[in-house]
Amino acid sequence: MATAGSFGVGFQPQAVILFMTTLAADGFGAPLGFGMGFGVSATSRRAVAHASDDNALTANAGRSASTTKILQIPANGTPSLDAEADLVSLDADGFTVNWTTAPAIAYVVHYVALAGLENVAIGTLTEATGGGNQAVTGLGFQPNFLLFMSDGLTADDTTSTRIQFGLGAAAAGGTRGATCVFSEDGSVGSETSMYQRSDRCIVSVVGDAGTVDAEADIVSFDSGGFTVNWTVTPVAADKVYFLAIRGGEFVVGAETQATSAGRKLTTGLPWQPGGLLAFGTNRAASASSAAGHKLSLGAADTLGDGGVWEEDVDALGLTDANVSTVRGKVLRHATSPSTIDADAELAEFTSDGYTLNWPTADGTAREFIYLAALVEELVWRRIEPLVRLAAVWRS
Repeated sequence: MATAGSFGVGFQPQAVILFMTTLAADGFGAPLGFGMGFGVSATSRRAVAHASDDNALTANAGRSASTTKILQIPANGTPSLDAEADLVSLDADGFTVNWTTAPAIAYVVHYVALAGLENVAIGTLTEATGGGNQAVTGLGFQPNFLLFMSDGLTADDTTSTRIQFGLGAAAAGGTRGATCVFSEDGSVGSETSMYQRSDRCIVSVVGDAGTVDAEADIVSFDSGGFTVNWTVTPVAADKVYFLAIRGGEFVVGAETQATSAGRKLTTGLPWQPGGLLAFGTNRAASASSAAGHKLSLGAADTLGDGGVWEEDVDALGLTDANVSTVRGKVLRHATSPSTIDADAELAEFTSDGYTLNWPTADGTAREFIYLAALVEELVWRRIEPLVRLAAVWRS
């Protein structure tokens, strides 16, 4: 039975971004299950999901993608889906989703809601297997920010084996960053890899050897779209979903966690941000891929923080696949099954950056990609930020 739910944020969004793990409360759990999506209307949305079974002799990992839903929730790595939600409307005080397939439990889902934008659009980029420059057209406006996500599939609205998830961003001015994780399906034991770059906007990796499958840099933001350059030619014509925005201010950068407990200040932004999105593979900065599969993703504003984490450990006889969700933290770095290596919470936004407080931090300077955002609307000659990040709701 389909069910609907409305969620208040205090303004009417123009775009929403959702992300979650298959947990119903803060903490850690198994197996690995992850979903992410974004939408700008009831007819324009995208979703990806992936899962990997825990404690399996033969790896069981799967993925899915949808152009007709804003969120998919995996049941297991087969792959099969436990739930799907569609975006019904963006309302005066929030947004409404319809659970076309009702979830078995009340999963925790984090969301980002954005308003005060000039234009927004969602689309699909089909990777150019010939390499070189690739222009994406037809948006009807010149964006100044792009968010990319992909599960390495060549067809929309389908499921397949293994995990091949990528997340990236690019902003006008040339700032960009991207990360990706891979888990093999059907192997005896676990075969996983990961990759991250602060000078690319799309990356993809395959195999436990971490072969870079595709890599793209932003070339330009054009009058009706944008252009990327494939610095590593894609092996297959995979689908990459994107959220394009015009309006507001955005910077994409790379930062590292604090190596001891306490505050760490990030400076150098041209303005005071109103929201922060952060993601990474829990490893020190490197231009090379690595064995293992770790992913952290979170968001924060002055009203709160929320984040997720996942790991699929490499080279084990029995798979070890775990997830975490947390409210009150923007980033969590961890080691399976439940050891917290570092946790970060937003302390403040400053005139040219932000400060994260790391109540837990070890000695590893793990790199993460961040998106700092300032989305504004002129109201009675007064500038008011309208970014609301990392609020949390339950289905």
